[in-house]
Amino acid sequence: MIPAALAVGLAVGVGAAVAVDPRFLAVVAVLALTLVAVLFPNGRWQLAPLLVIVVSPSIFVDALGNPLPNGDAVQKTLLLLALMCLAITAGLRWSAIGGIALAAISAAGLVSILNIGGAIDVTDELALRALLGYALPWLFLFVDWRRIGLSRGLGFLGTLPLWCVGAGVVLQIAGISTVLRVDEDSGVPRLQGASIPAHLAMLALVGIASGLCLVSMRGVDRNPRTYLWVGLNLVILVATATRGALVVGAAMVLAFIVHALLVNRRVSRRARSTAWLLSGIGIVAMVVALPELIRRSMGNSYEGAFNTSGRDQAWEFFFRLASQNPYTGKGLGFATVAVELYAPPHVQKQFVAPHNEYIHLVLDGGIFLLIGLLVAMLAAFYAAARAQRGTVRWVIAAFGAAFVFWSSIDNTFSTPQFTVLLVITLGLLAAHPAQAPPRATPLEAHGERVLVPAGAP
Repeated sequence: MIPAALAVGLAVGVGAAVAVDPRFLAVVAVLALTLVAVLFPNGRWQLAPLLVIVVSPSIFVDALGNPLPNGDAVQKTLLLLALMCLAITAGLRWSAIGGIALAAISAAGLVSILNIGGAIDVTDELALRALLGYALPWLFLFVDWRRIGLSRGLGFLGTLPLWCVGAGVVLQIAGISTVLRVDEDSGVPRLQGASIPAHLAMLALVGIASGLCLVSMRGVDRNPRTYLWVGLNLVILVATATRGALVVGAAMVLAFIVHALLVNRRVSRRARSTAWLLSGIGIVAMVVALPELIRRSMGNSYEGAFNTSGRDQAWEFFFRLASQNPYTGKGLGFATVAVELYAPPHVQKQFVAPHNEYIHLVLDGGIFLLIGLLVAMLAAFYAAARAQRGTVRWVIAAFGAAFVFWSSIDNTFSTPQFTVLLVITLGLLAAHPAQAPPRATPLEAHGERVLVPAGAP
């Protein structure tokens, strides 16, 4: 039944690509990968449908640059197909953390649809679409990640930024988009691949996190290319010139380097070599990118001495709206239409987004939605860190702490390119607890070797 439905979807997708726009071939590719994954479960194709995440809905625009209708809905549908594929091949498992998140989102959706409190300012259709967008990442926590190899899962996540850049090259050859985007305000070129620079930076962050965790683990079968992916993802992150993401990436890499070189005496020789290599790559990349980062941060006529890409205006505007109804919000999805309805004229393009997830969540669903999702995300980080040991735990802790800060200056919870992959990474780490290292004998603890005679039991 499912393969037949996917085959029908393939035929429809090919027809749409021929009759409407060749970009819908991306839909065909994901449907084909899903069909292969369903027909050959528990193989290397199991995670392949998630490649849809590397292509942002922002490429679905017309000749004038206006978004095509329902471009974001197409990507959400394809992600649901990827989730369905994982549910079929790996199975499902109850997640208390996912339940907390979905309960908070469902309560906010019910308030929005029933207009409880009388302050809701969105249509039922917009509220339902926003509800799906909020809930989609958390549904991936219900996949039984124990049945997907840790090395294969983290290794796959580490390659996604490279797939995004490769897809961007193909799109540029096809004349659809460009691999590099020139920042409108500062003129700084930024790597974007098949997405936008900020979303590629988010992919790179997950790639760095998964790679660092994999490199730090003992007794895990990993591809030697993992060490290369970590370095390349760091270069990609710097090339996006996304300042908040660079702070998060620096926190993880610094935690890895400090613990691997100074604290953890059990870390492998390759992990130590990787720490030195990342130190060199990071220093060189930052020296090369520093002039461009300074240019991006120079003041302008909107903000004075420091360029926040419209954040100072956005924070003031969205906070004022959120303060009108802080307990139940203005309705799920309201942040996407708030500027269109109430924004003052003559503001920067970036003003359309809150650029602060705490304000965004209060605006859409009130303080209870904010508390519910923040508790769920911190619990997911804690579960992943608790399951691991040594340097891996340090990397996860640094990622979690930096994530809390980053959410105050960017759209983290509401960006599938990041949230879906973050939830998968934490789910994989929590589902595969690290084995406790063997306890040393008293002589070994003092650095002496214990010789066992030949033939002894």
